[in-house]
Amino acid sequence: MVRNPLYIFTFIGVVGIGLSSENLLILVLVIIYYLLYYPVTIISEEKKLTAKFGQDYIEYLKRTPRFIPKLSLYREPEKFEVKTAKFVKNFLDAMWFIWIFPVLHFIEMLQDSGILPVIWRIP
Repeated sequence: MVRNPLYIFTFIGVVGIGLSSENLLILVLVIIYYLLYYPVTIISEEKKLTAKFGQDYIEYLKRTPRFIPKLSLYREPEKFEVKTAKFVKNFLDAMWFIWIFPVLHFIEMLQDSGILPVIWRIP
């Protein structure tokens, strides 16, 4: 359906975190970070995969969009194979999305008490 689903959902999560911070500066900074970091990462990965898989990967690039999912490409597999160690590692890597909310609320508490200044607030 799409070549980089992880990066799309990372962007959605980053925007959500930025919005939940209720701070325009944080929102802008996380979007800028994403836009500077991920395109370079994606292009680098595509070069490595092209070198590794050659023409098969080039054909895949032609038919599969980079960011916007093409729903007509969806196919339900009969079963999924899950490598437990890899699943746990990726799950733990994604935990920062969960931990960021208490951190942002702690920052908000410091701002509400006047300890930390508010630079910009999203209305």
